[in-house]
Amino acid sequence: PVSRFLYCGERGPGSPGRSCRSGETWYCPGGPSFRMLAPDAGETLPGTDGSCVLLVTVVGVRLLLPGDIVAGRERELVQRLGDALGAEWLLAGHHGSLTSSSHAWLKTVQPATVVFSSAYASRFGHPHARVVERVAARGASTLATAASGALIFEFAPGKPMKIVRYRQRVRRFWM
Repeated sequence: PVSRFLYCGERGPGSPGRSCRSGETWYCPGGPSFRMLAPDAGETLPGTDGSCVLLVTVVGVRLLLPGDIVAGRERELVQRLGDALGAEWLLAGHHGSLTSSSHAWLKTVQPATVVFSSAYASRFGHPHARVVERVAARGASTLATAASGALIFEFAPGKPMKIVRYRQRVRRFWM
């Protein structure tokens, strides 16, 4: 059972959980650390710009999870946080839509790998071809759940990260 959760945006009175708050940090003993980068306490942002932006560090590897923020919000965070956004792994904002993963964002984060989380044959066309081109121009490699299915990242001290691609592990006859 879940005893506590964080969410973005506003909830009605009596709703369980609470809003994300930048600066909040928590650790798992001997494991990953989590640091909320946005939104700031009391900051009310419309729509997807209110997404929780989370930095996860596991065995020295930084993963940035920006939710569904768009380019304007990315620019605000780049100006405010700068190098603190740096991460080896980046989950592409808003599933790789054209509204996110701007040049300034990618230049600041400097990811070695960008993960696109989107459905197979997405009706929205995610990830957008121009976003994939922007990522490639920065020299980052990419992974996409549309092609790989679910991705599992396994971390162990002293070992390289292992990536398990669901569609490779569980082959269906129609794939």
